[in-house]
Amino acid sequence: MRLAASQVFAAFLGAAALAQEEAPPAPVAAVPAGWTLEGELDVPPQGLRLLEGKLGGKLARVANRTYVRHGFRAQVNEVECPSDPDADAVEKALVRAHGSPDFVARRGRTVLEFAKANLLLAKALRAAMGLGGSADATWEVEFRFACVEKLDAARANRVMNLFAALEKKKDDPRMEAEIRDLAKDFVFGKRVRLFTPREPAGRIEWALEPKPVRTTRENDTTAYEFADPPRRLGIPYVDVRGKISVSARFRPDGTREVGGRLATTPRWPADRPDVRSRVEKLLAGAAGPREKLEALHRFVFAEIAFKGETGSRNGVEATLSRRQGHCFDKSDLLVTLARAAGLPAREVAGWVPPLGAGHAWVEVFLSGNGGEGGGGWIPADGTCAWLGACEDYVPFFLSEDGDLPVLYLGLPKVLRVR
Repeated sequence: MRLAASQVFAAFLGAAALAQEEAPPAPVAAVPAGWTLEGELDVPPQGLRLLEGKLGGKLARVANRTYVRHGFRAQVNEVECPSDPDADAVEKALVRAHGSPDFVARRGRTVLEFAKANLLLAKALRAAMGLGGSADATWEVEFRFACVEKLDAARANRVMNLFAALEKKKDDPRMEAEIRDLAKDFVFGKRVRLFTPREPAGRIEWALEPKPVRTTRENDTTAYEFADPPRRLGIPYVDVRGKISVSARFRPDGTREVGGRLATTPRWPADRPDVRSRVEKLLAGAAGPREKLEALHRFVFAEIAFKGETGSRNGVEATLSRRQGHCFDKSDLLVTLARAAGLPAREVAGWVPPLGAGHAWVEVFLSGNGGEGGGGWIPADGTCAWLGACEDYVPFFLSEDGDLPVLYLGLPKVLRVR
């Protein structure tokens, strides 16, 4: 019998609830470095029998432990089996339930399930427990990028795919003509803007060809200006190489001023009455910054369907009225809702190698009980059911006002080197 991950977790909760008063305390476990043990409980014998029917193997002991890091919780179910065959059966059942081995680990005859944790937290906790894996990665990237100031996002996505097709066909007059037609209304210039975070936000080293004649930095973005960039089919471009280190994705930051990330902008109309009214309803009962963000994120994920034209950026009003959109649509909406709720937010765009596609997501500054040292930035992807992002989110660009034109002249090459 194949169980959904939610069913497995519910079964653990139900088993733990049986005769809690009579359950012996769970054995003291070593707390992984950087984490705090918030609570632990052993499942009583009658609960073990219930779980055996769900997991397909004999159980000797099950302990539920909750660990906390930067205000975010991960539950680990430690399932000890009396024999290797039983442990094999339990491990296979849990991997099937989650659809990924990233949420399951093995230590002898003990199977560990990382339940109620997103992929980032599961990988980070596995690494801290010495079970392999890491929430850190280093990527080498290479892409040809247009010096563009304004464009239509959906047409830009089509242009990228056409340039990728031209790499194989070399010369195709029909595709070249389509590119020229699609890009005829785009506004081009002589600069590109790239994400250049300061420590401890991560490390990015950029090399551009041709060499820029001027660089201007503002917060975590650098604008590179060129005297006379080369052109292809009338589109000015630069070749970009980068080495990007993706570190722990919640980044404590108690020093920088973040008030400017609350402003309303044409892309992010946070001061609209209907937006503020919706936010008030969504935040009813939310106590702190983290709870507020969770409520807004849950709405964008669950109530805005991931559908429509690929690469679309239709605007917040259209996204709300149609109740659908792609990553840019969801990100624009989430930034707008967050700013209306008093949570500083900004937008990130880059590449997700497992998907082989570009992506856009959001970073929100959490203060108080949301982080350490006064607060920090947490990624929030409106296309996913959880907060945070794993090391497969490779950031290239950042916007703090909604102005984020992205036009690749072909598919980026992204290689993990660590």
